[in-house]
Amino acid sequence: MADRKESPNEEEAENSVPLPFKMGVDESSLLGSAGKGEQAGELDWALLRPFVHLGKLETRFSEAEIFQKAIAEGTAYLLYQKIKEAADPDLQSRWLFVRLQQSYYLNLAQNIIRVEHFFENYPTITKGFQTILLKGISLFGTVYQDPGLRHLGDIDLLIRKEDYPEVRKSLESADYVFNDELQGLGDPCNLNSIMCHKKSPILPQPILHIHWHLINTTLPFHLCNPQIDLDAIWNQSEALSSHSNMRVMSPIHQIIYYAFHHFKHSFDRLIRLHDLDLTIRYYERSFHWPEVLDETRRFNLTRTLYYPLLVARQMLSTPIPESIMEGLRPRKLTFLERRMLQCLLRGGKPIYGHLTVYLALQKGPHNKLRFLYRCFFPSLAGRRRDAFWHLAKRSGRGLKGIVRLLVCLLRR
Repeated sequence: MADRKESPNEEEAENSVPLPFKMGVDESSLLGSAGKGEQAGELDWALLRPFVHLGKLETRFSEAEIFQKAIAEGTAYLLYQKIKEAADPDLQSRWLFVRLQQSYYLNLAQNIIRVEHFFENYPTITKGFQTILLKGISLFGTVYQDPGLRHLGDIDLLIRKEDYPEVRKSLESADYVFNDELQGLGDPCNLNSIMCHKKSPILPQPILHIHWHLINTTLPFHLCNPQIDLDAIWNQSEALSSHSNMRVMSPIHQIIYYAFHHFKHSFDRLIRLHDLDLTIRYYERSFHWPEVLDETRRFNLTRTLYYPLLVARQMLSTPIPESIMEGLRPRKLTFLERRMLQCLLRGGKPIYGHLTVYLALQKGPHNKLRFLYRCFFPSLAGRRRDAFWHLAKRSGRGLKGIVRLLVCLLRR
């Protein structure tokens, strides 16, 4: 039931924006060679806190452990930049900085190869169809001026739902292989994406994660009644100057999307919070906060956006006006939400925190029970014969997660 990824019309020139910098790192290979490192208790907590979850302040970690945590959070390259900007010779001579520097350059090289390969192939293969870049690849060259500062895993793309059959046919004719396993994990109105990759015996190819809706989850989020206006998102998006069929969302929609994305993944990795923070800082003169609030209300996402924006203000001092937070704040918090909020404000990671809020959005015991039932037993209508097996595995993981969630929320 975990809400996560599973493995395997030309526009006017004045509306265009520059192509992202032409440019992800295999974390396991880095961790395998990490040494013990010296004890890092004397490292500045204020320096590390935005980039790694270190738990209790009195806990001592070696520099190797801090490095591993930063890699897992996706923030190792941002931490490298922070230490580099500090210009402290003693700090930059430590094992941690040297290891962060090595991983940064490896990530930079991989990003350059992956993004160059993507822009050399995908826009040509899907020339007749519009695509909006999402997440990592949409942030290079704008929010992340340095392409080595963010890991690029798979490449997330948004297409129109009616274009999907032809886009798939075009990609398959170019030797892309699609993985249909995800389609057995949730109701079609919630799970709106598919993955594919190009067969290559020589060079590993980036995985494409193709979406036809911004809401993409194995949970029955449609029962929370989101009102995403995809037409507005497409109409307000901007074309890249060198690829007229490649687009990026407007600043307002990027902020809403990256906040919801961090929430949807239950605040699991700090890089998602940094994506939100840096997007707000980069575009702060290009949008007005009341418009963000109005659009969030129109999309019926106020409760889900409140928590990631609150954490961004708390942890990263993201410049979000208090009036906006007041406009998003729920009138009443449930018991589970209060416990989740306590965990977030302590710098913790609530297990299934997004599920806690989804339940709060259901009015009355009947609707809450219906939501929980659909979490474990999505409709089987129109599914492949092996869908039941996928759903059974998902339900098993979900039950284990629910038990962990209850233990965490109810213990003192």
